Amino acid sequence: MNNQLDLDRLIQDKMQAINVRKELQENHVHQRMLEFERRHEQFSDIADRIMQTVIRPRMEKLHSYFSNARFMPPGNSGKHHCTCCFCPGSA
Repeated sequence: MNNQLDLDRLIQDKMQAINVRKELQENHVHQRMLEFERRHEQFSDIADRIMQTVIRPRMEKLHSYFSNARFMPPGNSGKHHCTCCFCPGSA
C-alpha cells in the first residue's frame, strides 16, 4: 500500500511541477506580448510622424513635377508607406 501512496504522491508532484512550469511560460509569453504591443505603439507613433512630416511632403513635391504621377492607395502592407506611380500615357 505504501508503494501506491508513493506513486500517487509522485504523480501529484510531477503534475504540480508541470502546472507551475506551464504558468511560468504563460506569464512569460504574456509579458513579452505586452512589451511587443508597447514597442509597436511607439513605432507606429514615430512612423506616423515621419510619414506626415518627412515622407508625404517630399512625395507631394515630387508628384507636383510630373503630370503622369499618381499616388497609390495603401495596400495590404500597412499605412506606413507611400507609393507614387508614374503612369504611361497620362501626361
